[in-house]
Amino acid sequence: MACKSIITIGRQYGSGGREIGQKLAEAFGIKCYDNELLDRAAKESGICQELFENHDEKPTNSFLYSLVMDTYSMGYASSALSGMPINHKVFLEQFNAIKDIAKEGPCVMVGRCADSALEAFPNHISVFIYGDLDTRIHRIAKRHEWSASKARDAITKTDKQRASYYNYYTSKKWGDISSYDLCVNSSVLGIDGTVDLIKKFVEEKEERKIPRHLSEYLQESTTIMKFVIQRVQEASVTVDQTCIGQIHKGFLVLIGIGKDDTREIADQLIKKMIQLRIFEDENGKTNLALKDVDGSLLLVSQFTLYANCKKGNRPSFVDAASPDMANTLYEYIISECRKQISCVETGRFGADMKVSLINDGPFTVILEN
Repeated sequence: MACKSIITIGRQYGSGGREIGQKLAEAFGIKCYDNELLDRAAKESGICQELFENHDEKPTNSFLYSLVMDTYSMGYASSALSGMPINHKVFLEQFNAIKDIAKEGPCVMVGRCADSALEAFPNHISVFIYGDLDTRIHRIAKRHEWSASKARDAITKTDKQRASYYNYYTSKKWGDISSYDLCVNSSVLGIDGTVDLIKKFVEEKEERKIPRHLSEYLQESTTIMKFVIQRVQEASVTVDQTCIGQIHKGFLVLIGIGKDDTREIADQLIKKMIQLRIFEDENGKTNLALKDVDGSLLLVSQFTLYANCKKGNRPSFVDAASPDMANTLYEYIISECRKQISCVETGRFGADMKVSLINDGPFTVILEN
């Protein structure tokens, strides 16, 4: 039976995860991606491959960097910061490369938070390989001709790096059984026995529940632009205690832009928003549009509309557009709205904003492409 799955393998250092992945791919007749993920990401992004290698599954130990990353979340800078950290750029490009490879068909991927990138894929199976410490020390010492003490230190350091990297960039916990479909101790069955076990698990899972065709998933999962429209009596945006945008009767619109969005999609939502009849006429019926009541717009960018809370308690924002792309589309939306509405106020892209409003109704509508 031909393999239909995309299998991701997380692994403790010295557990044989890479070799298991390679042998599993060979057994199924599919490709295995390990360092090849870095090659692909470097070619598609134009970023020097050496940078991918230097940052490969290695978190920073800088406390300052951690603060910066929390400020960015998805690369959106505070007023005191400019430019996205190279660590984050490398991760995002690698994340995108993983999804692109998965769309090409069944394969095995080793490490690099691939299970998190593909958790919404219907044909994805996540595996974690661990092993007894003594077995792992022996394997690493033999491979590199190291002493047992040096091998033990390398295992401790590498596992700590992998856990910190995974725990930061995903909403799950590295090595926790709840984060994976299958966890296997390779010390019990050995490399070949572990490969056979995983292969049987994959075949059984596919037989019990054949996944939908991937094209169906792609059609459903494409990230879409979002307008959260609130009918307001008044609304304002403040940055650094200074009001930068204020309206009275009209719409406060929170705008979320996904990585697949285009100007054509923005045009559709703008048209729908402006024609939306949610203001009351003389009979108290919601029958009037924004222009009919000489209403205003306050447009505020909000990438957190793409928060993914499916797993874990820390939201993931990987479906949001990159800052450059999002800002370009946000400015386009502002420009197009100003061609049709006399009063259009805005927030400040990427800034720490305080938004105040009086929601009239309340009346809130969510528009999605």
